[in-house]
Amino acid sequence: RRKGSSKLRDPIHATIVVLYDTVARKRMAWAVIHLPSAVERDLAKRHRTARAAQWLAAARGTKRRLNKLSRRYKCHGRAIAADWNINLKRLWARALLKTLAPRYTLAWKSMPAGGTHGSRLIDAVIYRGQISAWSQLAPDDDSSDHRPFLTHFTWTGAR
Repeated sequence: RRKGSSKLRDPIHATIVVLYDTVARKRMAWAVIHLPSAVERDLAKRHRTARAAQWLAAARGTKRRLNKLSRRYKCHGRAIAADWNINLKRLWARALLKTLAPRYTLAWKSMPAGGTHGSRLIDAVIYRGQISAWSQLAPDDDSSDHRPFLTHFTWTGAR
């Protein structure tokens, strides 16, 4: 533990896989990550706290690693599914994601009335490549403190 880092949590890890669609004969790289919580205010106000820095480093690092593996395995599409822990109903949060991943598209095509964590929309997929996607809220259940959501993908472009 470094001095002054008492508010940081364990290191952030992302799970990344490359999947092969045997019908379309295309590869898709996926990253799944849970980013640090309690950073929304700091990120919105651009406060340089250790937790905000950890959030930014994890988001950037996951995108870089996903892009590297996507190139290595010649993937046709790539996506990051995350608990971003920032309310994507807010314009600044969507702008932050766009700044971090300018070539990626948010799968929420419109903001739902509800959220994935109370009224906040903190879970989302961003994607790029020869794919199109859109997300929708699923019925809530007792499996998590987050409301489930579905993201529908279709391949675009030539085989």
